[in-house]
Amino acid sequence: MVFMEQEGRAQTFYSAGSTAFPILSVGLGARAVGMGESYTAVADDLSAIHYNPAGLGQLKSPQLSLMHNSYLGSGFFESIGTAYPLGESGTLGLAFNYLNYGGIDKRDSLGNLQGTYTPFDISLVGAYGFKLDKDLFLGFSSQWIRQEINGVIHTGLLWDGGFLITPFDRLSAGVNFKNLGVDSGGYNLPTEIWTGAAYRLGLAPDDVHTLLFSLNGAWAFQGVSRLMLGFEYAIEKCYFLRAGYVQDLQNDPSSSLKGLDFGAGLKLGIVQMDYSFSFVGDLGNVHRFSLSIFFPSAEKAAAAAKAATTGNPIANSENSLAPPLTMPPNRPVMLKFQVKSQEDLTAQQFFDQAEEKLRLGLKQEALDLYLKAVDKDPNFQQAWMSLGKLYFDKSLETYRKVLEMDPKNDKLREWLGHFKQ
Repeated sequence: MVFMEQEGRAQTFYSAGSTAFPILSVGLGARAVGMGESYTAVADDLSAIHYNPAGLGQLKSPQLSLMHNSYLGSGFFESIGTAYPLGESGTLGLAFNYLNYGGIDKRDSLGNLQGTYTPFDISLVGAYGFKLDKDLFLGFSSQWIRQEINGVIHTGLLWDGGFLITPFDRLSAGVNFKNLGVDSGGYNLPTEIWTGAAYRLGLAPDDVHTLLFSLNGAWAFQGVSRLMLGFEYAIEKCYFLRAGYVQDLQNDPSSSLKGLDFGAGLKLGIVQMDYSFSFVGDLGNVHRFSLSIFFPSAEKAAAAAKAATTGNPIANSENSLAPPLTMPPNRPVMLKFQVKSQEDLTAQQFFDQAEEKLRLGLKQEALDLYLKAVDKDPNFQQAWMSLGKLYFDKSLETYRKVLEMDPKNDKLREWLGHFKQ
């Protein structure tokens, strides 16, 4: 039997001994592909389902994503997925993928044309990621695949498992064990171990300009291992430019441009649009388009509803929802605008801002906002808890500094040994 396989970029025909299920090698998400798929240690959106399910634990709000890939000829790839945070319990992700190889000529043993057929793969993925510790996330996914080639069908059931850790501010690292499982066709599964690291560099105050660097390795049990490098330049978290490069470790590229990826993105409110362009050597190029919708979290939606019922249609939150403005016909209308100062924010709004600052690694700014939250509401238990954690971390840093200056202080060393570095 002959079927088509996409190893990261190319579309090539292989014999029955080849790796099964080409759909497993199709990159997910134009943002990730625009960064050369160097995404194992980033994984902060729905694409984490493919690159590192542990990253789902970082998501704070529900997300819906659609993706389209156009290939040579009539082949194409479509994906739809969603992620839904379950509070402190973690985040659930689901995705449905469809890979169509386009029409292929069917010939007899003499080479006579007998018509055409259209092979395709479909897959259904479920994933779950959660926070195990302050700086550690774990995740797992399961994927069912069905492949049909000229009337022959075989299926597979595969699993991924990974972790993501943020040992220092703005630095993350991740590992993902990919494509462990079984299939009904007797083919080799593209089992790999993905490892990566990423660092986000602030180029201006309040992270108005940031540069994200990422480095990734995909170590194949069978087949070709790869190295990936990517970066993303962001302006005001709304405008994005990306580039990446993928290098096979066993094969020299047939073209000097093969393996290069470029991309761009635009976020308008809760909607983000991304595009990527990939060079695949002699076989041409690949275009990818993604559309993502980031819905307000349950806490922000509740705050917006409360603002609406209290008659305050102007909200000071990026994802807040304002009630529609109605205008009676044929009557003069006076528009009244109210601009809130920071001191007019609610305790919940201060807390949400603090959580965002902490996620970006801005601990001192987060600390100030948590203090404002408990000042507004002295019974805000979650804010007090976050304050305690920050103060405790600062205390540990202080005592470790003391130990550096007094390395013979065995009692202090023993006490600090009870706490994670």
